[in-house]
Amino acid sequence: MIRKIKNRYVLVEASSPIRLDKPGIDELSTKLVSVLGELSFSYANPRVVTQYDANTFAIRATRSTEGHVILALAFINELAGSKVKLYTLRTSGTLAALMKSYKRLTATADQAKFISNSI
Repeated sequence: MIRKIKNRYVLVEASSPIRLDKPGIDELSTKLVSVLGELSFSYANPRVVTQYDANTFAIRATRSTEGHVILALAFINELAGSKVKLYTLRTSGTLAALMKSYKRLTATADQAKFISNSI
């Protein structure tokens, strides 16, 4: 019996805007390989799934390896020649649930900005 490979999705926020086009994704993958090593990278199989805005994107990783990917993201300090810190906001089993969390987080952040501006 062939088992389906289960994935986990990680919502990541960057401290500064980043472009995740083909060269940006390749650079991110290269940095992850240097931190994780080739064997762990191939087992985790991290892939950028979507970019929600200039600072926020989602990464897919094999289940039970998302912790390794999250740790590797914390060690990345530079992308595309600019300093950047990558923060994990949420981990989910489905991309739909991750999108729902992203919408909830952005709505909460917008409310906080509105309240701070009105005081």
